This record gives sequence, C-alpha cells and structure tokens, in this order.
Amino acid sequence: MTERPVRDRGAARHEVETRAMESFEARFRERPVVVASAPGRVNLMGDHTDYAGGPVLPMAIDARTAVALRPSDGAVCEIESLEFGACLTTGAIADFESRAHDAADSWLNLAVGPLRLLSERAIGGAPLALPNLRAVIASSVPIGAGLSSSAALSTAMTTAVLRLVDRAVEQWPLIDLLRDAEARFAGTPCGIMDMTVALAAEPNSALLIDCGRRTIEPVPLPTELALLLVDSGVRHALGDGGYAARRAELAASAHDPRFAPRARHVASESARVHRAAAALRAGHLAELGALAFESHASLRHDFEVSVPECDRIVDFVRDQGDAHGTFGARMTGGGFGGSVLVFAARAQLNEARAFLHDGVRAGIGVAIREVCAGERYTAGLERGPT
Repeated sequence: MTERPVRDRGAARHEVETRAMESFEARFRERPVVVASAPGRVNLMGDHTDYAGGPVLPMAIDARTAVALRPSDGAVCEIESLEFGACLTTGAIADFESRAHDAADSWLNLAVGPLRLLSERAIGGAPLALPNLRAVIASSVPIGAGLSSSAALSTAMTTAVLRLVDRAVEQWPLIDLLRDAEARFAGTPCGIMDMTVALAAEPNSALLIDCGRRTIEPVPLPTELALLLVDSGVRHALGDGGYAARRAELAASAHDPRFAPRARHVASESARVHRAAAALRAGHLAELGALAFESHASLRHDFEVSVPECDRIVDFVRDQGDAHGTFGARMTGGGFGGSVLVFAARAQLNEARAFLHDGVRAGIGVAIREVCAGERYTAGLERGPT
C-alpha cells in the first residue's frame, strides 16, 4: 500500500490567515479581533444534484479564504480584498444592497450579503445588530475555477462575525442562510453542497451528503488515490444566468419533454454518487475513474454545462491517460468553465503530472495542481499584544 505523504493540514490555513492578519495590521494600524478561514472544495461526483435534493460527494481542499476583522467606530464598513486589490466602503450592514453581478465590487455580495441576512433573521436568537467592521480578506482559492471560492468567502466572513459577537448558530440554519445569501445577493440559486462541506469537512475524507434528507457521512479517501486539477482557462460566473437557467429547466422537465435530459442527468448522477462512494470505500479506483468519465459525458450532453476546453482535457485523459497513471476525469463545479478533476494513482503521481503538463504545453488546459483534502472552517479570537 502506498503511504499518503505527510502533510500539515493546518499549514495552508495558517499561511492565508497570517496574510490576512498582517495585511490588516498594515492597513489599519491595529490588530484584528477575530481571524477565520474556510476551505474551497472539489466535487468528486454529483454536480447539479444538490438543489434537486439529491446526493453529492465533495471534499474540502487545502486552498482557503481567510478574514481578519474587528469592529469599527466609524460610520462605514471598510473591507479590503487582497485578491481583488481593492478596499471598499459600505454603509451599515443592515442597509447593504446587492452590487451588480458584473461590477468590480460584486465580491462584496458574498462578503456582506450573508451579514445582511444575519441582521434580518432570528437564527440562534434574535436578529443581530451588527457593528460596522474593518476587515481584510485573503484567499488561495482560485476564483472562477469551479472550487467554490464564493462559499469559502461567505463562510469565512459569516463565521468570523458570529465569533466576534459571540453568537452560536446551529449548522443547518447557518447553511440555509449562506445558500439564501448567495441566491439573493450573488444571483446564484445554488444548493447546499458548498456551504455544507465548508462547515462540516472531515480530515482525509470526502463527504457523502444527502441534500434532501440532510445527512452527512464521511467517506475516507484511499491512500492510493491522487487528485489533480487541470484549469481549463475559462473563468465562469455562475450569477450570469446559465446556472439559474439549468435549474429552471430541471424544474420544468416534468412538464416539458425538451428538458427531459436535465432530469435524466440528475437521476443518473445521483446513482453515480452512491456508486462512487462505494468504490472509494472498497478502494476500487478503476470503477471510480469509469464513473468520472460517465459523469462528464452526462454533464456535457444531458445537462449541457461543460465547455469545449473542459471536454478536450477529459478526452485527452480518456484517450491517452491510462498508460500514465490517470484513469478518470470530469469537470467539477457548476460548469460553464472552471477546472477538470483528474483521478490518478499515487504510485504514478510524477508520471501523471508529466503527462498532464505535456497536455498543457499542447494547449490542453492552462495549469495543473494537486489537490489535497483540507479542514473545515475555523474562527477564533486573535490573541496577543494590541
């Protein structure tokens, strides 16, 4: 049996949290009170099944988004994003309104939108009267790559503020709030997968989440499995309407035969999720890879959310990869761009990397990276000299 490489799962968290904290001190000349972070995710199987009440099989990754913040005595909130290179001001959180989805400041929808809902809803007690904030956001989750940078940001910001005001909120109401905020403020009528994995991830495991029954079961990852992401180079924005259109088509499929393929995808993909979880438990990696190819074909033809750039990566792995230690590939995330997840044998990881790099040099994808299982969100008081 191949041993899993020794990794400090906290290293990625500490790096991004430290960057947020140090940047906060540099900008505001004081220490933050709370530092929180949350992971991105990669979905092994089960795209566009969560909002249909079906199962999904994601895992948290070691790329994270961190928020450092403290209350402000000023009349506005000041929020800096290091990745977007901007420090923006907003009025009171309770008055926040959605920014245009294609605007340069639209990332505020994910950072502040959930806080607006916290100020409106009585979850974990009465609605919160939130103070104005100073905050700095740092992230290692690629934006638009299908790795749920949006949920990582909204989860990190929301859990940081909850820790700041010392309010405990149960997991499922918090998941619902984060989902509703993404729909209301970012224009993405998503399901609960991304928020759930950010809040409930388990070490070295995927999560089998039944989104209808609201159950979560950790599925340990075999040590023989390696996961590589190939970036297609096509950036998606799920708030631009394509995602919402597919969800509407799925809802209409019971009455309109034109959309029957949408329902067929959800049914077949839900079955694949359970088969993939069983294959992981049994260490049947060849079966897992075959399911990945089937999943991509369904997303490509029945749900029509893939793009040619992703298709070329999957075809490259399917046609040539078996001799190089790769045995499955599928687009991951909501679609319309992003990344392809490639399943590889850890014993042949270097060979698999070289094979995929050859593809990138030939114009099949733009970059590759290994993804490792990450840890769930953390939110704590920052201690030390002020």
